[in-house]
Amino acid sequence: MNCTAFTKMISVASAAPFIIALPVNAIDPALLKTLPTEGDATGGSSRLAEVARIQQGYMNADPEVVDVEDGVSYREYRVGNGDTIVSDGSRVGLEMTVRCSTVTSANEPNGAMIYSTSRDDDLGELLVKVGSGALPASIEKSLAGMSKGGQKRIYLSSERAYEWKNSGNLPMPKGDREKRIVDRVFKGKADLIVEVKVARVRGGVGPAASAAPAVDTTA
Repeated sequence: MNCTAFTKMISVASAAPFIIALPVNAIDPALLKTLPTEGDATGGSSRLAEVARIQQGYMNADPEVVDVEDGVSYREYRVGNGDTIVSDGSRVGLEMTVRCSTVTSANEPNGAMIYSTSRDDDLGELLVKVGSGALPASIEKSLAGMSKGGQKRIYLSSERAYEWKNSGNLPMPKGDREKRIVDRVFKGKADLIVEVKVARVRGGVGPAASAAPAVDTTA
């Protein structure tokens, strides 16, 4: 073999392989699958699987259910930080949605919405006085002890929902379509999910006063 042929063989063998250049800001999905996650010493876990696991954890991280009375319970998602606590006689501004969990659709898998303060109330809030009868006792008992910023999801059995409807105080939607949904809901099983956020409280008691021990003045 002459020197010229040998030189050509070396040039071909040492040539860089053909590579398709990716854009500078492109992300290679293959790297995400094996990217080590925090606490993973082996580096072999799938990043995509870890993200999915974390998201599912958020979905499952519901607070425990607190039973109020027969047919009424709630989950407290946020404890308020206001100085005044909801109590008998309080004037409360509530942001509220009411859903029927037994009537679902592809668009509303968590239950058909039959009322929302943001949609159906000009003020965006439902203003009520605790103890006036504007809300059923089941809701008032669930609101007790809340303060501004607090959020709860209240579950009412069908029996409790019908009591609210029959009292004439169930807040009603404005739209004809939504009114038809209400009519449909209350022709059968009507378990309700009531989500409330306390926007303001007037005339309640302060946390210190509510927690203070009783003083015996008979001595």
